[in-house]
Amino acid sequence: MKEEIKLEPSEELAYWTGVIQTDGSLKYSKKFRYWRISLYVSSKSLEMLREIQELTPKLIKRQSRIWKDKKEDMFYWHIGVSRLLKLKIFEKSDIKFGDPPKPPIWCTKTDKLFGAYLAGLIDGDGSVFIVKRYGDAGYDCRTQITSGSAQIELKSMLEKILGCSVRVWKCHPIIWQKGYHLDFLISSKTIEFIQKYVLPWIQISRKRQVIEKFVGIRGWSRPEI
Repeated sequence: MKEEIKLEPSEELAYWTGVIQTDGSLKYSKKFRYWRISLYVSSKSLEMLREIQELTPKLIKRQSRIWKDKKEDMFYWHIGVSRLLKLKIFEKSDIKFGDPPKPPIWCTKTDKLFGAYLAGLIDGDGSVFIVKRYGDAGYDCRTQITSGSAQIELKSMLEKILGCSVRVWKCHPIIWQKGYHLDFLISSKTIEFIQKYVLPWIQISRKRQVIEKFVGIRGWSRPEI
């Protein structure tokens, strides 16, 4: 019996895609002779990894396990996807692997889908931190996503959907070997979108808590969902 898998646009798939595009990798295993998608993360990202493990069988009918690295505080997860690639399951859904992350077209059609996708990017290779403004008593909350190449398509979609300024800049060569940062501020322009569509999907509690703390500092109320 042939395997029947059809990926339908959903918030679950959008989040899964965001994580895999940033923190995941698609590689061919010469030892086992098959293609696989894998994630290798620290214990700080274990909440995200467990969510991916839970979503995967619902989305692409693949059971999986999480392994603990015996030598380091790291966790490993993978699934075989050779047949899915042969059937062009991901290609048909405009899900591209590689660097930098590129939003599938369907992810940009609704705020809910793009919000879940953005949450996946933030959980995967994103950072959220509160910074004090120069020469000012106020604070900003900066969201940053790091990739090996400039995230031009993502920048364009963020500007269009969130209606805010987005900056892409080269990483500092001493701190980072190579790559680019994409960042934008959580502000009065973006807070409603972030609270309604992104925050519910962020799995890593320390990142979610930074945003919640900043909302408290600014005194913004939670919008109706």
